[in-house]
Formats: sequence, structure tokens, C-alpha cells
Amino acid sequence: ENRPWLQVKQLFVEEHCRRRGIGRMLLKSMLEAAGPLGAFDIRLQVIDLNAPAMEWYRSLGFVVTEFSRKYLAEHSQGNIVVYQEMLLRLDASARSLTADTAPAAAASPALAPAPAASAAPSPRAPAGASASGR
Repeated sequence: ENRPWLQVKQLFVEEHCRRRGIGRMLLKSMLEAAGPLGAFDIRLQVIDLNAPAMEWYRSLGFVVTEFSRKYLAEHSQGNIVVYQEMLLRLDASARSLTADTAPAAAASPALAPAPAASAAPSPRAPAGASASGR
């Protein structure tokens, strides 16, 4: 299938501003700025150490399509970073989110503001880690 797609290169919300719906607003703004594309996909990569970002993208309907690895330095030094390649399929009507997790796509939460909640930072997420697509 040869669907049009957008790629999220970098999405970052400062830790003290998280869980206020800002990330959802950023994604929603990106979709609005893209204009009418009909049905399309959103692709991104998340570093495998960033569990909060992976959970957040899954809550929006993104699914892991594959894993990739990249070397940060010389191969002999063994500095490998693993990324989860993630995909979100959007239908042509009203930019509603659907996850392509079953033969009939399952509905996922809309890009509506998230309820405010306080959460302790995850010990697995390094400081300054971003939910970035590279």
C-alpha cells in the first residue's frame, strides 16, 4: 500500500509542562498545518529507553512496526541505540485516530486535551530524553 505519510522528527515537552495536553496540541497543530491529505500515516522513531514517550504514543494509537539500531560512535566501541519505529494510520474523515492493530482498525483516543495529573518522572527516561522521530 502506497499511502502518503508525515514523519515526526522531534516532539519534546519540558518535564514540568507534561501531562497538560501540550503534546496532543502539538500533534493536532501538525495535522491541521498539513492540510487535507485524505487518509495518511504518521511515522516516527522513539529511543527504546524512553518508556513514557512510547506509552504516550501507544495511547494515541501508534503501533510498533519494527526496531532499528544506530551506532553513536565507532562500531568497535559498541555504543548502540535502539529505536522503536512507530506508525499511526489516520483515516480521511475528521482526522480521527485509528490504530491498524486488527483487520478492522480499532478506534483510539482523539487528540483532545488530556486531563491534568501529576506523575513522578520515570527512572528509565534519561534527563532531556525526547519523544523524537529522527
